[in-house]
Amino acid sequence: MIVIPYILVSILIAWIWIDYFRYIDIFEKESLKYLVFALIFGAVSAYLALLVKSPISTDLSFIFFRVSIEEIFKLFLFLGFFYLFKKEFNEPVDFIIFICVVALGFSCLENYFMFSK
Repeated sequence: MIVIPYILVSILIAWIWIDYFRYIDIFEKESLKYLVFALIFGAVSAYLALLVKSPISTDLSFIFFRVSIEEIFKLFLFLGFFYLFKKEFNEPVDFIIFICVVALGFSCLENYFMFSK
């Protein structure tokens, strides 16, 4: 199976949003290096969330458990990113941008897994 197109589509979708977030940050644009780090943190959170198996068998409970685990991992990885790169958070909009990019990293890896099935 050819996975390169799936990877490229996932990255392209994330890149469109990252470009938009850089566009709306009018006072001090975030360094692309830190945005890529945030994207990687988000991808790691997706990978970690996939490793967690649900102990619940019913559909509704499984979905609630799965979504809760995913959101908790995104939050923890964002907090880890925040504590590592605290000096980059010098405007209120930076919190929104970086947490959205972490979520994009999660989405990017999740989209790759969904496209490649």
